[in-house]
Amino acid sequence: MKLIEIFIVGNYFKDDKAEGYGVYTHLDGATYEGSWVNDLQEGFGVELWPDGSVYKGAYQKGKKTGKGKFNWADGSSYEGDFHENNIEGVGTYKWSDGKEYSGEWKANRRHG
Repeated sequence: MKLIEIFIVGNYFKDDKAEGYGVYTHLDGATYEGSWVNDLQEGFGVELWPDGSVYKGAYQKGKKTGKGKFNWADGSSYEGDFHENNIEGVGTYKWSDGKEYSGEWKANRRHG
């Protein structure tokens, strides 16, 4: 069951599934604006959460996959590779206290 308060697709629905460009708003206030294919986020999109966190980047089959940037509400950020909603590949994480790590990541952990 999908919890949807507002769902607007700018282009169209195909076989009752979102296709094209649109905006999805969750009941908790989080939103996604971007491309849809077969009812899943696909291509470039922007996700915003009520706490101020933001993700801008690539999606594949409904998951953050490819290049992107995530800014957390506490001021921390990560820019680089994602794989199936995880920080994975090469990228740079900057903590809100000024520390920084650039390099390999696997399953949201520094690797290498």
